[in-house]
Amino acid sequence: MTPSPVPTAPADLLTRARTGDAEAWAELVDRYTPLLLSRAARCGLQRADADDAAQATWLALLTHAGTVRDGARLGGWLATTMTRECLRVARRGADPDPDLGTALADPAPGPDEVVADAVDTGRDTAALRVALAGLPEPRRRLLGELFAEPRRPYADIGRRCAVPVGSIGPVRARLLHRLRGELTAQR
Repeated sequence: MTPSPVPTAPADLLTRARTGDAEAWAELVDRYTPLLLSRAARCGLQRADADDAAQATWLALLTHAGTVRDGARLGGWLATTMTRECLRVARRGADPDPDLGTALADPAPGPDEVVADAVDTGRDTAALRVALAGLPEPRRRLLGELFAEPRRPYADIGRRCAVPVGSIGPVRARLLHRLRGELTAQR
């Protein structure tokens, strides 16, 4: 059995992408688009708005690739840029999640950023699996529904998980806060 290839470090991909390497760009997009879409979901954007924000984030990286100071922390840079793009899209008239301000006001990294940082630095994501396993099964199912692709409306998620639609945002915020605390404590 041949060993799996070692993934290319984000800093190396960024360096290659800066020189116009199309394969490096494609690998960056494949690797980090799920992070960007999870950030858009956290902000409550609909899929079309999420795609717009992700496209603007990739354009920002193309424009500012030479100014990214630490390529090893590219996931965090992309998550921060995506958050700003989500806010811009929400301000231009999209219907953001009512908990958007609360979700973005907390400066601590979210679980998506912790995972991206773990991937960027080569750490295993076992800590996330452990933290998720510590949640009650109905809450794990709710998180799974919230971050599943393709995105589903809150009304569908509420029916599938037996959670009132008005409670989904606050429950999600509490669960992500709990996971963030557990992941931060495990660092």
